[in-house]
Amino acid sequence: MGNQPFTKALLLFAFVCCVSVSVMSQGTTSRIIGTVTDSSGAAVAGATVTLTREGTATGLTTTTNNNGVYTFDLIQPGVYTVSVEREGFKRFESSRNNILVNIPATINATLEVGDVTEVVQVEASANLVQTATSGNVGTTVETREIEALPIVGARGRNPLTLLNYQPGVVVGSNTGGGVHVHGSRDRAFNFTLDGIDINESTAGGSNFTPLRANTDSIREVQIVTSNFTAELGRSSGAQVSLTTRSGTNRFTGNLFELYQTPELLANEFELNKQGIPKRQFVQHIFGGSLGGPLFNPFGNNENPFTLLRDRAFFFVNLQMLRASETRLASPLVYTPLARAGIIRYVQGGRNAPAGTNTSGTFPSGAAVNPDGTPRYPNCGPGVPNPCIQSYDATTGRPITVDPMIMNLLAGLPGPNDYTVGDGLNTGRFNFVAPQREKQYDFVSRFDFKVNDQNQFYVRYAKGEQNTFGDIANAGLQRFPGFPNWIDTFRNPENFAFNYRWSPTPRFVNEFLFGINRFGFKFEYPASNPSVPFVLNTVTAPDRNFQYNARSSRTWQFVDNMTYDLSPHTLKFGINFRFGNQIDDRSSAGGQIEGQVGFGTGASDFSGWGVPTAGAASINVNDRNLLLAAINNYIGRIGSFTQGFVVSPDNPNQFAPGGTRWVYNAKYPEYDFYFQDTWRARSNLTFDLGLRWEIKLSPQSEGLPILRPSQPFTIGAAPSNALRWEEGSLYQNDWNNFSPSVGFAWDPFSDGKTSVRMNYRMAYDRFPSQVFANFVYQSAPGNTFSASATGIGSQNLLIRNGLPDLSPSLTPDQLRQPPAFSTTGIVTVDPDIKFPETHQWFAGIQRELWGGIVLEVNYIGRRGTNLFGAYNRNQVDIYATDSRCGSQTFLEAFNLARGGSNNVCLLNALFTGNPNNAAGTTTFKSIP
Repeated sequence: MGNQPFTKALLLFAFVCCVSVSVMSQGTTSRIIGTVTDSSGAAVAGATVTLTREGTATGLTTTTNNNGVYTFDLIQPGVYTVSVEREGFKRFESSRNNILVNIPATINATLEVGDVTEVVQVEASANLVQTATSGNVGTTVETREIEALPIVGARGRNPLTLLNYQPGVVVGSNTGGGVHVHGSRDRAFNFTLDGIDINESTAGGSNFTPLRANTDSIREVQIVTSNFTAELGRSSGAQVSLTTRSGTNRFTGNLFELYQTPELLANEFELNKQGIPKRQFVQHIFGGSLGGPLFNPFGNNENPFTLLRDRAFFFVNLQMLRASETRLASPLVYTPLARAGIIRYVQGGRNAPAGTNTSGTFPSGAAVNPDGTPRYPNCGPGVPNPCIQSYDATTGRPITVDPMIMNLLAGLPGPNDYTVGDGLNTGRFNFVAPQREKQYDFVSRFDFKVNDQNQFYVRYAKGEQNTFGDIANAGLQRFPGFPNWIDTFRNPENFAFNYRWSPTPRFVNEFLFGINRFGFKFEYPASNPSVPFVLNTVTAPDRNFQYNARSSRTWQFVDNMTYDLSPHTLKFGINFRFGNQIDDRSSAGGQIEGQVGFGTGASDFSGWGVPTAGAASINVNDRNLLLAAINNYIGRIGSFTQGFVVSPDNPNQFAPGGTRWVYNAKYPEYDFYFQDTWRARSNLTFDLGLRWEIKLSPQSEGLPILRPSQPFTIGAAPSNALRWEEGSLYQNDWNNFSPSVGFAWDPFSDGKTSVRMNYRMAYDRFPSQVFANFVYQSAPGNTFSASATGIGSQNLLIRNGLPDLSPSLTPDQLRQPPAFSTTGIVTVDPDIKFPETHQWFAGIQRELWGGIVLEVNYIGRRGTNLFGAYNRNQVDIYATDSRCGSQTFLEAFNLARGGSNNVCLLNALFTGNPNNAAGTTTFKSIP
């Protein structure tokens, strides 16, 4: 089943190749077009046009057609010289033309009569306004600007920061990055490095890529924000293309270092205004680059150590980062006496932290002074209320305290802030917790020219971004000297191979192959199996959680060709992506390591001498805190839950406790496109393109993909008999056709004015992490949360081991959920359509003076089938439950609203027992 879509796609690709002349797709290339005329304006046919990349002396040659038009397509961005020769004319040479990625350039030449040995030289003669394409609205930031702009932020130098300052961009606070381009969703982005995706494909986002390319490794950043032509494709928000630097015939390099510390920085304006001191953030970024010609390992007869100038080049870059910052941590802790097992309370009053005023809720006011000393005397003969009474849980009690737990508590600090907690037994311990960041990012690129017809390069990039005590994931250590709560590890890796073949001046092929890998791991670095519990009231310093992780790998195949049939330039293209995501989790249907909650007031305390609550004795709230503390000391189990996952070897049974959730899902994508750039006249160009994106349903390897056995869509009748069975999440989507049409017009034929219009359709992809987080795991029978029942009032102690716990049902039994349940299940509409966007654009550019270009654009968009969620299987208000006779949900709801204290159906629905919570079901309306 898994190979059928791929086979179909290959057959379709073969068909496209058979009926077309050439193939091309998006990459990191650009195009130069131009018209060669004589001094009278007549076209010069048969002129030889040579394109030379400055700094490397690599060149290409073509000839003008009968209309005097020439084209160089699929060229790498860089600085080029264009020279034109024709017998009877002086040689024309235009140098220092900066050709940007995906931005076609127009370089026209006017030949003067004379000898070919004479040269007419001009500099940077490429048109400043865009007359060669109708779309691709955006900006390109070049090397000089990247180096000069202040884009150093927290934990790195991120060129993607430039995205926030583009016209039409709005920055918010959404989970997808919060950057919206002309109204797009903030996940509707595509990021590439040298033509290969560097997206965070599992979740995506508008300002983040796992591979963090730094400014010293990037030659240029191109940001296309609207109306991509067909060759760019994929996504409706923005196409961000980064290209790495290349070596030249000269050895060049640099070293850099940035040290950022509060002592050397002024405070931020917003903090100064509020009287807040500087942030304690220290950042150290350092590294370097080196590029130049490669050595010839074979040498020659005269010199064994030669350089492959004009033939082979290298570039390497390394950036290291060390950063640290601190945040205030404020765990709730026991006071020294409470850590020793002695609980105090205000007899005849109520415990309250320092600073509490006397009120009806706190009749005795604060129990302690700001330094933690009691405000009332100890109780004793003749001492009136309110006074401080003590309860010693360590001696003369039916159950002794747990030595392991008492040792754990003894190793914790006491409060240094008594304005929080109850004052006598708990308070806040404030300390500064550190987060540390360690990164490295490495890029290497090697360019080779075999001959004028064959060129290729390879590029490899790798990094690590490790955050110790990750603030963003609540990972700061709970106490000094204890492990961080979460350390986050990231390990991106990206490879690109690009091969350009040009057998004739009018035919060019570019093939790209790439691999994009990355992994995220959220780990508790010192998982402690002896601490599977959560303490009542106060913060526990340790836990038994291990880690959650996900990794993604995408193999990408791109083939790019162009065929010059002037005045038509035909392009066809493919871009195949084979994505693979593996989830590896401790959190699956619960925590697989198991988690214990200590009992509270529901436990059996007969024989413990616990005082009875009363106005002249202990306040009921203080009594509950006392009972919770006793259960902490003795380690009495009040609850025990554990997550179980289906067995990978037998889908009809659950794996043993502690087995991790490991799910391998595959996401194939097949993109094709065709584009005709028709230069109808020297000042008028039409773009006609069509993109076809095949979006296939995810496939799994190992555990099956489960879906409802019957339609589960808007408009379908509600059902109480849904069953989950193996199948596709949704239908394969074969009809995503995206046309792109437009024109570019130079009304005065002087290359200084451009009028452009374009219409385009686009489709966005689904973030696979939505399926991994909410669909695969929540499918009935894939995971199970088991709970030990009836243990709250028993004297089960953690020192004696945990009770046996196993799933009460098989995966097969769970695959038909009960009609009534408080557990939500997330599934996918089987007829879901990929988000579709219509974009239209009209703009005018006018070159003014001094290289200044005025640009005015109108951009519109309309989105349909946007990705979202809704509650499909809402409860039937007229449904009944056999446990409650003929009582309907509506009747039960009205009874509760009317004040009834015993509503059978609601008790059964929310507790599983129609009599379990009698007397507690209430309904409250907010006026």
